[in-house]
Amino acid sequence: EFGVSASSTLSSMQLGLFHSFTLVYVAAIDLYICVEKMADKVEIMVGQGLWFRVYALHFRATGDARPIREDRPLKAEPSVDVKGHPITVRYLAEWVDGAQTSK
Repeated sequence: EFGVSASSTLSSMQLGLFHSFTLVYVAAIDLYICVEKMADKVEIMVGQGLWFRVYALHFRATGDARPIREDRPLKAEPSVDVKGHPITVRYLAEWVDGAQTSK
């Protein structure tokens, strides 16, 4: 169809394409760790408190705004409590690396 961009056509098709990030919360010290893969790089940012959580939901580690729109909403998955299952920074890094290499 002439005059319709490929990106608007794909957006209207609702193909289920998405960009994801993980927000890890460490309740004992009110710490958030935001981890995401963008292109071929892993972006990580760390902060404390509710205001950091709000920031991480709306901005990437680069400071760029997340492209949240009606046709591209921010969808949260249910939280998973890992209490009693210690997660080390090394484990988190290996998990992120595994998620990258499986793509």
